[in-house]
This record gives sequence, structure tokens and C-alpha cells, in this order.
Amino acid sequence: AEQIGTFTVDCLPYTPNDKLQSCIQHNYVLHHSNFPQSSFSIAPSDCLRTSPRTVCDLGFDLILTKLSSGLTPDTAGKFELTGVEYRLRDFVVRVGTATQVTTTKGVIVEVEYEPSQVAAQSAHMMTEMMQMFFPQYYGQAPRSCSVLMYRDQSMLRHQCFCNSDWPGGVYATPTLAGGRDGGAVATAWATLLGKGRDGYITACHRVVETTRRLAELLSDIDGITLRGAADLCIVAFETTLGDIYVLVDFMTTKGWHVDPLLSPEAARVPVTLRMCEEGVLEAFVEDVLEGLRYLAENPTKTTKTSAFYHMLQTVIQYFLN
Repeated sequence: AEQIGTFTVDCLPYTPNDKLQSCIQHNYVLHHSNFPQSSFSIAPSDCLRTSPRTVCDLGFDLILTKLSSGLTPDTAGKFELTGVEYRLRDFVVRVGTATQVTTTKGVIVEVEYEPSQVAAQSAHMMTEMMQMFFPQYYGQAPRSCSVLMYRDQSMLRHQCFCNSDWPGGVYATPTLAGGRDGGAVATAWATLLGKGRDGYITACHRVVETTRRLAELLSDIDGITLRGAADLCIVAFETTLGDIYVLVDFMTTKGWHVDPLLSPEAARVPVTLRMCEEGVLEAFVEDVLEGLRYLAENPTKTTKTSAFYHMLQTVIQYFLN
């Protein structure tokens, strides 16, 4: 990624009076340095299907001063965000630190997909992009040890679900997995402290370098074509030598983690630190070559993965047509 600049965001919450509290909890007004002539507002609501939100010019701030009887600025709750912008092909990634007065509250990552201004059109791509930034297994800690913390209990009630009309009785769930195992949480915390900032940065460099090296090795194989850019930790490829899904299952039998892709018909390899060890990358490529020879020798071979994904393609084409 290429650093292209810096950015700032400020957010001032407005507290509604008693009458408005039945409709909105707060009204948050934000200003972004990349949009100096605009104000952004969002008012989380329980009684409305969609929270009211607006994008308007700076005159909106002046209007709010006239509404002080209904909306009071909460200056103690104001926070500011400062950070750095990076460009990664069509994506702009902004990473900044949020502070309230002099207290650091956390790190915020903002991702923008420049070719599209409609979030719904690129939601899936944005989600996959964020999963590349925050995959669980790169923390090198046990899974299922994430913790969600609320400022107060009034926010917790939005998470829980209860249905008293369920035929089996009262059905209540917090909608998240149950209690976290103390050992997993302690191990994750110990891993975080043990690795430290430098440890994770070193691991990141190793993964990125190995990813690019794997892309080079695969691109040199006849019949293999890369899909997308291998800039982070994923290498995707397709083959003209046979059914890619048969190759996926072949690699699985060899002990490798290779995921099938539907559109296009391809496979992807998530690069972890295990693949950064000496000799592992070469062994993977050797198994890919063996798998391609297997495809050439068994051109009509079908596996569970190939049957399932080809069925999905048929279903999708049916509904599209």
C-alpha cells in the first residue's frame, strides 16, 4: 500500500430532550477532512426501521444551534480521530486513533472503494477486504475468544432476543456464542503480550512476502492463471488443464488448505505463517504440479466439491436466465 496523506474526523453528540428521546437516542454530527464542505449526521433509533441520517453542507451546524431546546451538544462526549491514508489499488484505507479529550479510545479503520459510490453495490467486496485485515488466525491465538463489551446495560438489551410464543416454551438467546472459556481468553492475552507490536509487524512482513513469492511461482506454471492481485495474504488462481475443484480436493488430500471459489471458478490459498517456514512453499508448488498431472490423467474425474459447485453454477444460471 502507498501512503497518500492524512485525515481527521470529529464527532459531536447531541442529547435529545425528553420528547425526542422516544424517537432517537442521540444525534451524532461528524466532519471529515476529505469532505470539508459537508456535515454528516446520524441519529440511532429504536422505533424507526432505519436510523435517520443526513449529508448536507455546513449550514446544518448553524441549524442545530437554533434547536438547542431539543438537542443539547454533549461536549464531554466529543471525540476526534486522526490518522493516515493509504491507497491499495482501488481501495483507500484510513487508519486512525480515536481520542476523547486526552484519552485514547481505540483504533478505527475506514475503507473506501473508489470505483463505486453506492455502498450496497460493493458490500461483499468491502466485507472480504476487511476480513483480510482482521482474520482470526493471524492473531496466532485460539479461536472463539473475542469479547464484546458495552458501555452500560442499556446497550446490552439490543443484543438479546426473546420469543415467548415459541411452541417449545420461552426461547431466549444473547445471539452470540455462550461464555468464553477462561483458558482461551488467557492464552490469547498471553499471545498478544508475548508477540508484541514488533512480533506482529514481523509476521505481517513474512506473510506478505510469502504471498507474493507464491504468486510468482504459480504464475510460472503452464495452465495456471492468477485471479486478482496477491498484495496481502491470498493467492487466487484458475487452470485450463481440467476441473479446478478436482484440484482443490486433491490438494486437500495432501493436507493443504485450499478454498474453492464460485465466480469465477477458481481456487484461493490463504497464506499463514506456517507457509512461511523454509521449504513449505516449495512443497506446496510440487503438490500443485502433481495435482495438475492428476487432472491430465483423469480429465472426467468428479469429486464432491466439483459436483456441488457445478450444481450451484447451474442453479445461479437458472435464476439469472
